Amino acid sequence: MTSKFLLDLTHPSFSKSLIGFDSLFNELSKLQHLDRESSSSYPPYNLYSDGEIYTIEMAMAGLSSKDIDIELKERVLTISYEKKNDDNDTANHKGLANHKGLANRSFRRSFNLAEDIVVNKASLKNGLLSIVLEKIIPEDKKPIKIKVS
Repeated sequence: MTSKFLLDLTHPSFSKSLIGFDSLFNELSKLQHLDRESSSSYPPYNLYSDGEIYTIEMAMAGLSSKDIDIELKERVLTISYEKKNDDNDTANHKGLANHKGLANRSFRRSFNLAEDIVVNKASLKNGLLSIVLEKIIPEDKKPIKIKVS
């Protein structure tokens, strides 16, 4: 079986000749696994960055904040919705639907976050979910000026 990935992270040359990069190879392997899992393009999303601030926007037409589940676990941010099987789909409308163009299906979308990314807030307004993330650089990783004497 051939892989669609250019790097075989299980090859001994990666694990034997590079010392201290275990966590990097584990992350890359996890990314490859997640990519195979989440090949769906639903729901559509935008990703913006402005310096150290990142914003994920996802289309959530017809959903309320109670419907959406957002979880951060082991640096993986997962946004999901589980459609409830409701036979009374047209309860709020008179008659049967002639056309249903708004997708109302279950989904699960995951984003891998770097160690220094924190989730600041999530909000849902006018059918658009916005999740604001921030890159926090620890003091010991910030560049320092060294004076020459």
